[in-house]
Amino acid sequence: MRLTRATVGILACACLLALSLATPTVADGHRAGKGQANPRAELDGAELDGAELKERRDDLRVRIEILEQQIHGLLSELEADASSALAATDDMSLALAEFSAVAREVDDAEALRLNLALHIYMYGDPRVDTVLDEILELHIRDDVARERALFSAVEENVAVELSELGQTEVVHRDAITDARRSQEQAEQSRDEGEAELREALQTKRELEADLAEVEGLLEQLEGLGIRYPLTGVPASEVPARPAIAAKIDNYERARPQSGLNQADIVYEEIVEGGITRFVALYHSREAPTVGPVRSGRTSDFDLVLNLNWPLFASSGGNRNVLSQLADQPILDVTENTRPQLYWRDDQRTAPHNLYTTTAALWSLDLEPWNTPPQLFAYRDDEPLPAGAEPVKAVELTLGSTAVTYTWSDLLQGWLRATDGVIHTDAEGHPVAPANVIVQFADYVPSPADPRSPELQSIGAGEAWVLTDGHIVPSRWTRVAGTARTTYHDAAGNEVRLTPGTTWVSFPEPGGAVFRR
Repeated sequence: MRLTRATVGILACACLLALSLATPTVADGHRAGKGQANPRAELDGAELDGAELKERRDDLRVRIEILEQQIHGLLSELEADASSALAATDDMSLALAEFSAVAREVDDAEALRLNLALHIYMYGDPRVDTVLDEILELHIRDDVARERALFSAVEENVAVELSELGQTEVVHRDAITDARRSQEQAEQSRDEGEAELREALQTKRELEADLAEVEGLLEQLEGLGIRYPLTGVPASEVPARPAIAAKIDNYERARPQSGLNQADIVYEEIVEGGITRFVALYHSREAPTVGPVRSGRTSDFDLVLNLNWPLFASSGGNRNVLSQLADQPILDVTENTRPQLYWRDDQRTAPHNLYTTTAALWSLDLEPWNTPPQLFAYRDDEPLPAGAEPVKAVELTLGSTAVTYTWSDLLQGWLRATDGVIHTDAEGHPVAPANVIVQFADYVPSPADPRSPELQSIGAGEAWVLTDGHIVPSRWTRVAGTARTTYHDAAGNEVRLTPGTTWVSFPEPGGAVFRR
């Protein structure tokens, strides 16, 4: 069986990953990438921003790596096919030799039977002649009886031998047929494999050319020195729009969510009941669907005060939360005030079915607003700090929610699992941010509702910065709600992140472990 008609495992998550990223496979005789959009064609005549280019670059890298593994598998399959074809040839040669030997034995037996027939024709049947002689002589002669028995034995032996040889001939003829069929199948499998290999190699060359072009465009953008403020990704220009802070549900029945992978930054905080909710920040990219949207908490306001009057999207909140929202430098676009911007999905049960879009939220002409500032420091080609250590995964306890981030070389990100299940969005794409920050923080009862924990995100404490497959033990500091949070390593240097998306989780002190 060909590799491409079997399951190709890249990683546990990778298989997930290959499907979830819509990566091409060389399958069932079809060219890899068939039905996929041609990245080169998309580039022609199109001005792409840094976020799109980076996303395309990462996608191309994944597709090329998958193809390389498939090519390696195809080469192994071709080697096996060659061995099978050689074995089938040897089997057929052996079967032909054995058949030839049997044929010679048949010829010998047939020759003996022919000689017996000629003897009878020329001299008469000795069995009949000796019987006549005995009748005429009126007694049985021992020598004549022996002659008759010998002749009969020879004839019977020839008949038996011919019968057995005939059966043996059938067996060897079947063996030749089977060997020939095996040889043909092995040759056909080899031909198919060679064709698939040629197509995979051609597709790989095309993807590598596309990747080189995308990387060239990224270099041009980097030369402009413009970056998206919330991701650090190179941009041709910064969009003139406010940041959106959307409160997204993370209850089990709310998954999979929409829009998580389009967010620049995602905060995860503990709420009542031991579950978590997200505050997703959007600026560099649009999200056609965002949700399920849930109610806000007092913790949210401190998280987003440093965004220069962001749009705050939620399903509302209790009276005290909404009253506090009205006093903040935040633009209220909750369902309470802008119901026309939201809809409910009838395929889901309330309250886990409220959605909106970034386009609808940005369509509002609200004042005042400003583009968000840069919240993190980003690195370019400089190495990680001396205190960075390679790490495989980090495990968090957020209330009763278990979260794991595992570094994926394939995705160049931290693959997220929630309660032991790979976390994917509604489109099936895995959540794998470029950076994860584990910011240990305290929770106190909220003044709006003592049953609701309120995150203390202003102050200082321990943090782990996960970037590029490493962990950087750090200390976080935030002096005021309008200030950004800074992260400094043991040497006192600000930790720089990999340009891309960042998720920040807020476990309580001691609520996380990492695995090297």
